[in-house]
Amino acid sequence: MIIPIPPDQFLEHSVAFAGSEWIQRFKKLLTTISYQVLYNEPSPDVPIWESTNLKMISLASSGGNKNTMLLALWDMHEENKPGGTYSMIQLAQKNGIAIQLINLKNV
Repeated sequence: MIIPIPPDQFLEHSVAFAGSEWIQRFKKLLTTISYQVLYNEPSPDVPIWESTNLKMISLASSGGNKNTMLLALWDMHEENKPGGTYSMIQLAQKNGIAIQLINLKNV
C-alpha cells in the first residue's frame, strides 16, 4: 500500500471523516500489510495527493497494464480536485488501466 503521508496524518486527513469503523479498518490494515510513505515530511509546496496518484499510476504501469486494476472506493461525486479519487479514476482511464468502483454509500 502506498500512502502519501505518515499513517497518523493520513488517518486524520483521509480516513477519520468516514467514522470509527473506517478508522479501525485502517489501523488493522496497517498491522497486516506493508506500506510505503511517499512524503514523511510533506512540504506545502508539493501537491502530495496528486503526486501520489501519479506515482501509483506510474508504479502500476511499469510492468504493463495487462494485469493492473484500480480498485477505487468512491462516493461517486465527480469533484475536480487534484489528487482526489475522481482524479485518480481519470488518470487510470487515460493510462488504459481497468477500473473497479465500489460506491462508499453501499459499504
